[in-house]
Amino acid sequence: MKCLGNGRFEITGQFSRQTDSYFRLVLSSQVTDDDITDRYILSGDLELGDTKETMQQSHFAVVKFEQKQNQQIHIFNDYYIKARRFFLLGCV
Repeated sequence: MKCLGNGRFEITGQFSRQTDSYFRLVLSSQVTDDDITDRYILSGDLELGDTKETMQQSHFAVVKFEQKQNQQIHIFNDYYIKARRFFLLGCV
């Protein structure tokens, strides 16, 4: 895991498989208003490839806040603010 600054971080690694074994996941806490509406607290891209040099975007990636049935909307807003602050301040 590597801090890229400005609330962005990168996770790289390798799967134990024949094809598309290398991966890079870049996530950002700078989400759009639409992302917030969809309850995403992080969004970014997943890249896969046979080598580190041949990786291509494979998926759009998100981390979503899952709300329990009895929780109210203000709990999501509090959680979102805390998570965003953690990633923005923790990865500058």
